[in-house]
Amino acid sequence: MPHISMANHAKAHGPLISLRLGTRVLIVGSSPMAATEILKTNDRFLSGRCVPKANPYRSQELDRISLVWAPHCTEGWKSLRALCRTELFSAKAIESQASMREKKVAQMELFSAGTDTTTTTIEWAVAELIKNKLMRKVREELEREINKDYIHESNVSQLPYLNACIKETLRLHPPAPFLVPRRAIENCEVMNYTIPKDSQILVNVWATGRDPSAWEDPLLFKPERFLNSSLDLKGHDYEFLPFGSGRRICPGLPMATRQLPMILASLIHCFDWSLENNEDPAELNMTEKFGITLQKEHPLLIVPKKNYNFNGCLLTICIFLIPAFVSLLIFWASGSERER
Repeated sequence: MPHISMANHAKAHGPLISLRLGTRVLIVGSSPMAATEILKTNDRFLSGRCVPKANPYRSQELDRISLVWAPHCTEGWKSLRALCRTELFSAKAIESQASMREKKVAQMELFSAGTDTTTTTIEWAVAELIKNKLMRKVREELEREINKDYIHESNVSQLPYLNACIKETLRLHPPAPFLVPRRAIENCEVMNYTIPKDSQILVNVWATGRDPSAWEDPLLFKPERFLNSSLDLKGHDYEFLPFGSGRRICPGLPMATRQLPMILASLIHCFDWSLENNEDPAELNMTEKFGITLQKEHPLLIVPKKNYNFNGCLLTICIFLIPAFVSLLIFWASGSERER
């Protein structure tokens, strides 16, 4: 897989690698220092977008209507960004929608804001908790801190261990291991190397999240590393950038920081989970599959058992299961179909 191959090349040749793909120069940064110089020091010069050939829109149209794929950070793009920050994803806007999201999570209905990044992150989090036998520890925190039938978003801040589990999942399994490709709008210098104008720029956040110079036991799932830690998801810690950094940071970050722990907490609060056929959690296959998002190659097949916190949730398995928001397949027919 490309993110693993580039991480291995970085170990042999250094954290900043230049490749030529036909006429296009590709630059890949694979260390916290490289990420800092690309996303902070030279953010203004490396803030363009490489638009895929398959995109049906012209660059001029994308500049006008797109936030993620706009080739340039124009005044129109800045206005869209400001609109997202002040209207869509402001604390006030997110808070105003909290009761609606809580109702949908409590009823296990479709979660309209859920995208591939949400579903894959929740699937990885549940898989890691099961494999490392940490589900009970999360449930104990929920029972200790949340003495209610269902969870409100305002409760999420009272769950430091659960939030640490979300962060640790994003460290090991960032949804977009290379983020969204950037483009150099001018020549600039990164780590004493000249980056030519129009180069495509990738930051391998999968590699920075596993960098042994930045993390102790980088390959182990250890949520405790985030307890009493100042590391956050806001793009200021360059060893931990699951949502990017700089002017091209993911605009939905404020929503994600509420949505992910809320969904995971609700799943664990309402149900006891186990692998099918009483399989050994230690043997759970954690192989990745590279795609639009970094998914599990083998979908997680788990069985829910209603526990005493379950307060009339609408347990319709094929709805609860995760085309909607978690991609966990827990019934035989879907599991067999995916395997074929």
